[in-house]
Amino acid sequence: MNSTSFLNLDNTVVIKSFGRYTLPSGWHELKDLSKEQKRFYVKKRIATKGFFTNISVESGDNLYSVEEHGDFRQAILRQLSIQLRTFNKQDKNQSVLTGSGFNSKKGKMVFKFVMEIDDSLVTQYYIVGEYRHCLVHVTNFLDPRIPDVDMVAQSIVDSFEWLAVTTKEKQ
Repeated sequence: MNSTSFLNLDNTVVIKSFGRYTLPSGWHELKDLSKEQKRFYVKKRIATKGFFTNISVESGDNLYSVEEHGDFRQAILRQLSIQLRTFNKQDKNQSVLTGSGFNSKKGKMVFKFVMEIDDSLVTQYYIVGEYRHCLVHVTNFLDPRIPDVDMVAQSIVDSFEWLAVTTKEKQ
């Protein structure tokens, strides 16, 4: 399936090969960085040079069925902990990692991990699928002109629906 977008009440419904989600008004795709399986979004009329607050949406395969969501969560947590430990050793910082889980408005299981790193927040929402996931990744440099970045990411998560069926799901 080709990727398309169309407007819906000032929001944009984004359709990619892996799923569909709503991008709230005031945000747009950063086409220079985006690829089919990973799209970057930024607030309109905000400079995108240097470090800038953004949201990316991507799909990926994993080794876990929906029923094995606990194992998937542990694998993510283990990987993030290793990354933060390495980062803390290199920069002598004390980064903080927190995690939680919830169901989206569409009934999808979601794992949310928040990392406080220096003067920024990195939030990762993993929408759990059958041997796959959708990652909504927020890099927030705490720009006061973008107070809605977390609400925008939550809106993407809450509106997400899977489109394609994986090979493992067909078996």
